[in-house]
Amino acid sequence: GWMTKLSEKPDSAGFGRLLEQGQTVKEEAAPAAAPAAKSDKRITAAEVRKHNKEEDVWIIVNNKVYDCTEYLDLHPGGADSILINAGEDSTEDFVAIHSTKATKMLDKFYIGDLDTTSVAEEDEVQDII
Repeated sequence: GWMTKLSEKPDSAGFGRLLEQGQTVKEEAAPAAAPAAKSDKRITAAEVRKHNKEEDVWIIVNNKVYDCTEYLDLHPGGADSILINAGEDSTEDFVAIHSTKATKMLDKFYIGDLDTTSVAEEDEVQDII
């Protein structure tokens, strides 16, 4: 398949530089039910949408907000695959193609939880319009 072991990935896919930065990748990574660094910070969907440029990229995955700016150059799928969802909820696209190992790697970029009431309020406004 297209997902191979780390030892089979070329440095050009970003893995060599990722490991040089001192990050370890565990083969038996558990699903990321909750980020390692718990944050009480709530971030609105409107705030996330402001961070939609290459020099400032936030994404939402499973109602958690991640600042992926530093990871763009390291991403094996290329920066564009993150940028296409910059400032938005990326859950569906992320879950569809990433392993539990990749999901666990998100922890490093976690900055807070999505304020889900802000999403519900925006949906109500859209229904009125």
